[in-house]
Amino acid sequence: MPIATALAVYFIFWWLTLFTMLPIGLRTQAEENDVTLGTTPSAPHKHRMGRVFLWTTLVSAVIFAIFLRCQSTAWLWRQRPAGIFSAARLNCI
Repeated sequence: MPIATALAVYFIFWWLTLFTMLPIGLRTQAEENDVTLGTTPSAPHKHRMGRVFLWTTLVSAVIFAIFLRCQSTAWLWRQRPAGIFSAARLNCI
């Protein structure tokens, strides 16, 4: 896999993982009974984006490593047996 493609795939995994990691461990202002005037009660109580980015990077790296392992062993893209309507069976080659 070329480097540019690998980086693009990793970015997609990272982006999807980011949105799954955002609500984990989130404490809202309503849960802390400290609602700032002008904000919604469901707004986060503390800013924790650094920790979310770190966990997102770690989890997406593991997912990407599993993807690379599957891709390098061709586990996901094995050749299927020739079917009834394959080009070889119909003599189209």
